Amino acid sequence: MFYYPWKHYLRPDNDLEIIPLDYKGHGLRADESFYRNFNEMVDDMLSLLLKYVRANESFMLFGHSMGSYVAFRISDILQEKHIYAKHVFLSGSTPPCFWTRRKKKMSDLPDHEFMDEVISFGGIDHSVMDYPEVYDFIVKILRNDFRIIETISSDLPLFPIRSNISILNGYDDSLVSKKNISRWEDYSLGKCTIKFYNGGHFYITDHLNEICDYISGICRAETRSRCFS
Repeated sequence: MFYYPWKHYLRPDNDLEIIPLDYKGHGLRADESFYRNFNEMVDDMLSLLLKYVRANESFMLFGHSMGSYVAFRISDILQEKHIYAKHVFLSGSTPPCFWTRRKKKMSDLPDHEFMDEVISFGGIDHSVMDYPEVYDFIVKILRNDFRIIETISSDLPLFPIRSNISILNGYDDSLVSKKNISRWEDYSLGKCTIKFYNGGHFYITDHLNEICDYISGICRAETRSRCFS
């Protein structure tokens, strides 16, 4: 559901169509069972994507946080099929060479400790704890998301993609090391643009207009596209 409002922020004269893709257990697919692992998540998202992508059609991918991992892995798989995204936007995540180096296993924390950690990243208010049903629902979803990230295999094959990439992050994001962010350049054979915005892990909330304008500009520069997020 995170990306559905984006359609209202994009200029009416742009040639960009936003197509949000929900994970199982999220948004419009909240009644479906969670994925067991990262590969299962990627396979499902790839299957959804291929229902929309037509031969020789220009498209772009956008992923934030865990979605960034998925978007890059999908780009990698599509490349093996000689299908190339025009541009890939990767937000709020470290380069692939650091994906399996997370030391703290957040998914194992007790509920309140887990949510305290999540809330410290921004994007979720403490007031959610005042609503038990909402709180339990959010904990269940986010705990599984973190479990999937924490158990990504170090043997996962990841290679540079031919697409141009944009790396977007918040200056104060405690989950992303600024000193390591330039390593994303090793994962694109095209142009790699790195941008920072004021804010933490959920900087997007406060900069949605700017980000949509940036994506629209890329779309105009690189021909009409559909953007999957």
